[in-house]
Amino acid sequence: AEVLRVAVSRAPQSALMASLGKSLEDFARICDRVSKLVATRDPTNLHDIACQITQRIYRSGPNEILLIPAGWLPDEEGLNVPGHHRKKLQSSSSSTGFATKVVPTPLGGDAEKLLKPAGEGMIAPPAFRFEVRFVCLVLRRRKDKPNFFTVAVVNANGDAGSTDLDDCGVAKYHPIRPCERTSAMEHKVVVELEDVPQEKLTDGGLWFIVYRLLAFPHRQHDAALFYERVLTNFNTLRPITANPSERSLWRRLPPCKDNSMAYGVCEALVHGCLLVDAPPAVADGVVTQIRLQLLKMAEADVAKSTSLSSRDAATLDAACRLFARDCARVADLEGSPVGAAMLEDALKTVNHVDQRRVDLGSDVDANAAPLLARSLLLRTSSGGGGPTPTNLPASGGAAFPFFGRFRRDAAVEHLAGGAIVPPIQLPVELSSVPDVVYDYNTATTALRRALHVCTLLANQAHLVRHTYLLRCALLQHVMTRVIPLPLPLDREDGATNCFWRCMPMRYETQADLLRLLQMISRHFSCAALSLRLTRSFDAARILTTGCAAIVADAVLRRTACDVPSWFSRHYSGDADGPTRPFGFDMGLYDVESQFSAFVEPHLCVARTAVLDYFASLGRVVRDRSHMLFAFERSQTIGAGEHQLLGQLCLQMGFPVLEQPEVYFTGERPDLMDAYPELGLFRDVVFTFKALQAPTSDALPAVRAWRPEDAALKWSSKPVAVKPKHKREASYRAPPRPLIVKAFAGKQLVIQYDAAALSTTSGNKGDSVDGAVALAEEARVGQKSRWRHFLDFVGLGRLPRAPPSKGDPSVLVGQKVFTEEDILFVRHLPDFDGNLNARDCELMLTYLTAPYLRVPLLLRFFAEHARLRALCNAELRDVLDACLFEPSLWQPPNADKPKGLVPTMDRRELATPCGLLFQELRCSPAGVSRSLDDMLDAALELDTGRYSPTTAPTLLYVIRTIVRVEGFCLFLLRKHNANQDRTQPHEMKWLAAVRGLDCDPKTLQVLEASVKRWRERLDAVAFPMLARWVRHATNAQHLGHACVIYAHLAYLYRNVLEDSLDRRAVATLLTAQIFLNVHYAFDAEPEPPPPIGPDGKPAGVRRATKRAGFVERANDELGFAQTEICDVFARHRGAAIRWLEANDKERSSVLEAVVRTITFTRQGEEDAEDDALVTGRPSAAKRSASGGELSSASAAASGSSSEGGGGGVVKRVSTTVGTSRLTERSWAAMERPGCGGRYIPDTERGTVSSANYVHPNETFENWLRRVTTTAVETEVNAQLGEFTLKKHTVRALDENIQRIADFVDVFGPPHPERRIQCAEVRNTTRRQWLGLVGRRHDVQHWDADADREVQMPKALQPYAPSGVGQGPDWVVQVFEPTRRYFFGEHNVVRFHFVQPPNEVFAVLACVHEVLVDASVVEDDDEVFVSGLENLDDDAELEDHHGGGGGGFGPPQQGEVTVEDDYD
Repeated sequence: AEVLRVAVSRAPQSALMASLGKSLEDFARICDRVSKLVATRDPTNLHDIACQITQRIYRSGPNEILLIPAGWLPDEEGLNVPGHHRKKLQSSSSSTGFATKVVPTPLGGDAEKLLKPAGEGMIAPPAFRFEVRFVCLVLRRRKDKPNFFTVAVVNANGDAGSTDLDDCGVAKYHPIRPCERTSAMEHKVVVELEDVPQEKLTDGGLWFIVYRLLAFPHRQHDAALFYERVLTNFNTLRPITANPSERSLWRRLPPCKDNSMAYGVCEALVHGCLLVDAPPAVADGVVTQIRLQLLKMAEADVAKSTSLSSRDAATLDAACRLFARDCARVADLEGSPVGAAMLEDALKTVNHVDQRRVDLGSDVDANAAPLLARSLLLRTSSGGGGPTPTNLPASGGAAFPFFGRFRRDAAVEHLAGGAIVPPIQLPVELSSVPDVVYDYNTATTALRRALHVCTLLANQAHLVRHTYLLRCALLQHVMTRVIPLPLPLDREDGATNCFWRCMPMRYETQADLLRLLQMISRHFSCAALSLRLTRSFDAARILTTGCAAIVADAVLRRTACDVPSWFSRHYSGDADGPTRPFGFDMGLYDVESQFSAFVEPHLCVARTAVLDYFASLGRVVRDRSHMLFAFERSQTIGAGEHQLLGQLCLQMGFPVLEQPEVYFTGERPDLMDAYPELGLFRDVVFTFKALQAPTSDALPAVRAWRPEDAALKWSSKPVAVKPKHKREASYRAPPRPLIVKAFAGKQLVIQYDAAALSTTSGNKGDSVDGAVALAEEARVGQKSRWRHFLDFVGLGRLPRAPPSKGDPSVLVGQKVFTEEDILFVRHLPDFDGNLNARDCELMLTYLTAPYLRVPLLLRFFAEHARLRALCNAELRDVLDACLFEPSLWQPPNADKPKGLVPTMDRRELATPCGLLFQELRCSPAGVSRSLDDMLDAALELDTGRYSPTTAPTLLYVIRTIVRVEGFCLFLLRKHNANQDRTQPHEMKWLAAVRGLDCDPKTLQVLEASVKRWRERLDAVAFPMLARWVRHATNAQHLGHACVIYAHLAYLYRNVLEDSLDRRAVATLLTAQIFLNVHYAFDAEPEPPPPIGPDGKPAGVRRATKRAGFVERANDELGFAQTEICDVFARHRGAAIRWLEANDKERSSVLEAVVRTITFTRQGEEDAEDDALVTGRPSAAKRSASGGELSSASAAASGSSSEGGGGGVVKRVSTTVGTSRLTERSWAAMERPGCGGRYIPDTERGTVSSANYVHPNETFENWLRRVTTTAVETEVNAQLGEFTLKKHTVRALDENIQRIADFVDVFGPPHPERRIQCAEVRNTTRRQWLGLVGRRHDVQHWDADADREVQMPKALQPYAPSGVGQGPDWVVQVFEPTRRYFFGEHNVVRFHFVQPPNEVFAVLACVHEVLVDASVVEDDDEVFVSGLENLDDDAELEDHHGGGGGGFGPPQQGEVTVEDDYD
């Protein structure tokens, strides 16, 4: 310890080195006291040591490192040591005064000879016992928890290289594994004990026991006592093996016991550095510097010496070799402090020592050297006549059967297959769908273009990323914002103000609209059921299909002005004769939508429009027997369908059947052929009700569905009918149950519990008003005992969506109705310690009053102390649920409240458009004041960059402000809809929805609040996020950068097209492309494989149970991925129109986008004119690389570089020198359907010339050339893609990132390490990808099951007897393995494929195995440049390895065996 302290004092000083010097000084002082204790064995000294250590621990500061010696001393008789290692006492000499002991060594072979050169044993005095076990304790007071320590137990005893005897405790209590390179065993010499309380360590009795084990020998003193009895008391009796030691490094133990504790103290110093958060390379470098000083001290001693013994010469030689090896190892580590200067100094010192040893004429005598030096000399010596390591195969080579694939002396390109013709990627013009419709013609145009775009996306799902998100966002935008919703049927101004009743309609338009609505519903259900589920998306998808259903109903009720449809006339009641109108019930949508999360105001108002329309249906139809499509009540058609189908058959002369289900399903196509609108309308309504299924089991599994999978196939189950002569007068034919199948043949059943339906029916009476407040509670409360048991064991039916966090019963885990019930809750949640019991009880009390919860909870979280609690995801969900769940819906003409306070009927507290709208209409000041306080307090949390502790709270407050701002703007725009022409298109019909009227004073408060919020967001929040994203990209924290970009785009969610400027367009476009490239959108499954020429999919689509595919409460972005896609869908057309209208600004915006994506922008900390988001041009007019930047090197100089095992990350600055080329001019491609696809002027001529048709060119080749291969650099504003050198930069497939070979190089997938790639070459058997900025390529091979297995040339057969068929050792080594895999009989014939020698042999065989192809999954092979390996488990042949120097994908099964010459 004293020598190490001197060496530390001579090393270059730093804060870390000074701290280690102080620790060693204390350590040497304690060691001195311990040595006196061992020498005297005086209990008084034992007490003094315990007091000294407790005082030192008590005075230690945060992050201070303390080194404390420890260990145990077995009985002097050695009775606790196994018999074959027990000491044999020899006779003692009375003149010496101490006993000599002969200690036989457990080693065999050469090592045993080295240890016993003169006789049976070694002579050791009692003062230096080999059986004493020393360990070192490293203590650090935690900075985050000052009353707790981290205690590390360092045990570097190697047990002379043996693992069968473990009286030192390393193999039993420390993790162990085989080395991946040498197959030697590695240990974690350090085991950490976390969260050790201070009162434990300052207890002198504990240290009294520790040093009693070391000073007073006893037969029970062993590793089990120390590890299992003493150490477990440090942290609450936790077993030593239950303590994770993630910081500990894997080491190969020395081949001897650490008697001097030198190795242990060095490892303690290394781990001490790790405990203060020093990188592993720095920790190893510190010890290397100390070793250099020790060698320099030896150099000074040798320089003064006149002679040197052979033992000292061997020690110096071994020290130089070990130090040189350690220097080379540490210098190669990333971030190592061992630089060129230190390496030169080390080389100079080693040469001086070695030369001085030679000058003194001392020979290296291995027999006289210490054990560690002798072991090193044995392994490096070439004397003795034996084979040297350089002439032998690598030790453990048989454990690496694929090592031959490192060879580069033979090509494997012929195995890659031919080049794949690039698929044709057709342009997708999402902005071709108009944002405004004026009449039926433009409405059909909008629907038809949306259908065209969705078809292109569906057919190219394997080529275009995130097609399901794009389709859902587009169709939701079209159905809730573009296509007008009908007004209630009995509204007085409906004939003039309702879009669907104010103009005449032709029959062809009516039929076309119904067909388009049915196809839109099919595409939407296909995409929606392929995505992960969130509460907001569940609300949006049901509402979208509900909008399609009421639009279809409004269209069907119109009587065509040219050739009216009899089906339409009978359905609307407009037919001649005694006919009455028909309609359909909304089911339980009024109850389901109470708990739906509508974070956008137009969705909340659209919900009211849908419910009001259904309520008007009930008032117009009146007769419940005329309600159709009650699929949720029965799987048969009802009286309404019977009557409607009967009237149609009578009208057209079709036979009236006793079982008209065959007309309804189309099994008898007569009626459906004449009136296809019947089937179209039926499918639209069924889709709407199917998505309301109460359980996830009723919905199809999550997988990459195609639109054709969503096509409903109707049939009916035949039911026997009595013959006519056996019927009674009142006999009626039994109904045929309906069967609806879709999604790979799954039968879709919409089944509600009888309790919910009975409650609904009993309260609704004759009108479809939906005013049922407790239907869901009745459904849950009346479950059977068997259902409760299934739910308890996890086998019950799971709900369609996660429960609402606004319900206090969900939070506490038991039924809670009133504030009194909160008092009886025994265990209140603490939300990870963010709320104390008082605040939690207060919050839960607020939740029991839904009508008042909005202002109360906003005021609750507006306080500074509670605002920080919003870092908890569950609390954010609670506040979101309270703000954006509409609660009870108030139907038109509802009964007036009775005036009782508090009311006994919750329906009296219902609102037309939701609680948030009601609060903003009636009391906006309270909401505004609370949000102002929350925003002010949240902005104070800004630390200058993204912080995982404060950023979630700050970003959540910003999102909440933007969302509430949208609700306020909706009210303001509603009252200005008739005067301002710049209003959103949806305001033309949503403004007519009831329940949104405000008085002038309220409007003034709302306008002032919106203005104040927008100023703070633009002037404070936006620059703050811009700084954050700059720091994140410079530090290569791409996960954080994705979160910030999403919120930068989210700030512009409520901006209208007339308010778009350069900064807004640049931010939206940059965020969309950056997220596309760097963010892993996991809301949708893997895309479906393409359809081959044979009409079958080229691969298998894997399905996931919908219950296991529910998204987390808070996604990584902080909000649902569907929500950010909706923001882009809303502004896509407006942003492209802005780019087209502003030629001068367009080029600078697109150049800024390219600079951001390729990390070639300016990165000064104070650059407020950063082109990334500010939208203002930079001073130097910088540009990207002018098209010269390749996909694999675009960010090579700026991205993070990773290499080596374990995923060690090398971070470098992402700000690179920018080009001085002039700014390019960008323009859209001049081709139909290519709007929004921008290319620079350097490629405009190439694209224009590509339109010409070459002689003898086929249409396929021409189309591929003009759409796919003609463009090299492109910014696609439609899909948010950036193309460079004809290859789109994209995120690497997660399946490749999870392959074991890839993990060995880059580490496991991590959200903060986004790996981008671009295609280099694609062939039939191999996909070659360049990793952007990683200086690595990935070659992804397909397993070839069609290769013919060729047996290598057999030189001689192998016989189990081994007589005359090779060396005897082969049989001894290989026979147990062969019998284990192939049985006793020699059924499989092995042959030697090369002449065997005494240490190495290669055998080969062909083993055919019958495998069921239906259960074989395609495992892929992967080659990683620099560390290339593959996984060939998908081969139908049984490959047991290959170590005979083979290369490329294996051609046959090979087994390599090797004699262990060590």
